[in-house]
Amino acid sequence: MAWRLRQTPDGQFVRLRVTDGGAAVGPMVRAASPDAVDGRGLHIVSGLASRWGVDRDGLGQSVWAEFDPAATPHTDFVVAG
Repeated sequence: MAWRLRQTPDGQFVRLRVTDGGAAVGPMVRAASPDAVDGRGLHIVSGLASRWGVDRDGLGQSVWAEFDPAATPHTDFVVAG
């Protein structure tokens, strides 16, 4: 797994990209049970990011998210199980 953090060319967003070898099924937002130890990552990303998506190529997949630095720095986010 590799990750990259950079500012977009227009300077309006900070972009985070996480790349791995990929899986048979692409990443998706899913509901996690309160006792689950996984399954919350993209739910959190979708709640905090201005926009996000998935890029796939022959070598793996990348999940990227763009964050607006001008947005309120303290965002309350609640994950309901």
